[in-house]
Amino acid sequence: MTKKEFCKRDTIAVYSFGLYGLEIKGIEHGINEYVYYIDYVGICHRSVIKYNTNSSPYFIFKGHRIPLDECIRTN
Repeated sequence: MTKKEFCKRDTIAVYSFGLYGLEIKGIEHGINEYVYYIDYVGICHRSVIKYNTNSSPYFIFKGHRIPLDECIRTN
C-alpha cells in the first residue's frame, strides 16, 4: 500500500503531546516496520519503528520520541 492509501484508513490510535496530536493510521510489517500517521496539520507521514534496549517500540516525529505503548487505541 502507498502512504496515501494508509492515511485514508480509519484511525487505530491517537497520541497527544502538549497542544498537538497524532492520528496513527496503520503499521506496516516486514523487514523494517513503519508507522503511518497524520500530524496536527493534516499531513501524512511514515516513520521507521525503532526499539529501546528494553524492547519498547517508538518512532521519531520532529525530534520527539513517540512511544507506541503510550498511544491510545480507538477501536
